[in-house]
Amino acid sequence: MRPENSVPPWYRQFWPWFVIAIPGATVVACIFMLRLAFTSADDMVVDDYYREGKAINEAFQRDQLARDLNLRAELERRDEGMYLRMDLPPGAEVLSFSLFHPFDERQDIRTVPALVEEGVWVTDPSPSMGRWYLEISGEFESAQWRLKGVHDFRDDFHLTLEP
Repeated sequence: MRPENSVPPWYRQFWPWFVIAIPGATVVACIFMLRLAFTSADDMVVDDYYREGKAINEAFQRDQLARDLNLRAELERRDEGMYLRMDLPPGAEVLSFSLFHPFDERQDIRTVPALVEEGVWVTDPSPSMGRWYLEISGEFESAQWRLKGVHDFRDDFHLTLEP
């Protein structure tokens, strides 16, 4: 038996275990991080940076061509679809109209608008309410151009896209 005033052994006291726990927790965390580092794949976001860089430059060239041609599009939503009004220079044509949903790729809409009269095209699909990315692209003298924008669709709208 131990006398009342005697000090208990070290392994029965709080502070030695507290001091040991700090480096012990660090060792456990390091082992976990090493295991994670060796078992996880080193995925690159993009495998071919050169090709991605060329695609970015082509996108800039498409935007610049639209600016050079002074293109401007007006979009209007009606019951029968979306109307697109553009004054195109001779030789230019509209090839596609695309709506991209920011979160759900399955809702993306890509169409070829139908010419209903000079400078007016119509597309059947009409996007649901919410934010959408729009892109109108076409061709002029074998070069591609595009107009793009972002719009939060409501019941009725009128939108102007400029380069």
